[in-house]
Amino acid sequence: MKINRQYLYRALFGLYILAVCILCFIKPDSIPSKGFDWFGLPADKVGHFLMFLPFPILSFTAFVKDYGTGTDAFFRLMVIVLAGAAIAIGTELIQKVLGYRSFDLHDFLCDIAGILAGTVVAILFIAIKKRK
Repeated sequence: MKINRQYLYRALFGLYILAVCILCFIKPDSIPSKGFDWFGLPADKVGHFLMFLPFPILSFTAFVKDYGTGTDAFFRLMVIVLAGAAIAIGTELIQKVLGYRSFDLHDFLCDIAGILAGTVVAILFIAIKKRK
């Protein structure tokens, strides 16, 4: 029995989105607070960066079947970046409404930095695939 990779990537993407939602909406008292810095950055900001880093890569592999030309791949990645940004701001807005979390612009900026770094990785992935 051969498993379609596209379905596998979509299932992985779904699990990833579920994990992001759990991490973003869990009550703060459920999260261990060590208060450490990582290279001078607060741990929670590093967590936001790392949480959104895989978004472009997983989105691209889950939903883009054909890379197309370089321009096509670029525009597809830009749509993915915009979708990631919408999800990032959405999570912050939902946190504001929840009452036990709060909106933090710095969290959103770290989310965007993670999305952009993931986009660079996706571009490298596409370039390597196109060379083969």
